[in-house]
Amino acid sequence: SDVTGINGEGTTDYINVLANDTILSVDAGLMAASRIGDYIWLDENANGEQDLSEIGVNGIRVGLFDAFGSIIDSTMSGPHPITSLPGFYEFDQLAPGPYFVRFDTLSGMAFTNANAGGNEAIDSDVTNANGLGTTDLFNLLPGQNVDDLDAGYMDPDALPATIGDYVWLDR
Repeated sequence: SDVTGINGEGTTDYINVLANDTILSVDAGLMAASRIGDYIWLDENANGEQDLSEIGVNGIRVGLFDAFGSIIDSTMSGPHPITSLPGFYEFDQLAPGPYFVRFDTLSGMAFTNANAGGNEAIDSDVTNANGLGTTDLFNLLPGQNVDDLDAGYMDPDALPATIGDYVWLDR
C-alpha cells in the first residue's frame, strides 16, 4: 500500500506526473476493521459467571491498550444500543494486532474470579495479567469481532466465609 496519510486520511505522498506518463504502481490496501466488547456486571453470587438475574453496571471506564501498555482508546459502559441492557461497552474500527483491556476498579468491590465455568460468553475475563483490572493480551485478527470480553464485580464482604480447623485433647 502506498497510502501514507501525509496529505490527509487515505492519501499518498505527492506523485510527480509528467505529460504522457502512465503510473500503474500506486496502490491502496484495505482491511476489514475489527471490534471488541461485551458486558460489565455485578456478580451477586460470586461464581464468576453472569447469571440471568445479575444486571450490568453502567458508568465504568474501560480502556483499550496495545501490547506496550499505551492507551489506544477509552469508553464508558452504558446501555446496549439495541437491547438497552446496562453494562455494555465496545471498541470498533480496530486494526489487527495485540491488545488488552483495563476496567476501572469500583470502591468497595473486587473483581470476580476470571475464566470460571466453561462458557467464555458469560465469564469474567479480568485476570490482572497486565495490571489491576486487566485482561490477558490477545491478538485481534482483521475483521474479527470479539464479543465476550467481560468484567464481573463482586462485594467481597458479601461472600460466605468458613472458619474451621481441628479439635484435640491436649493431654
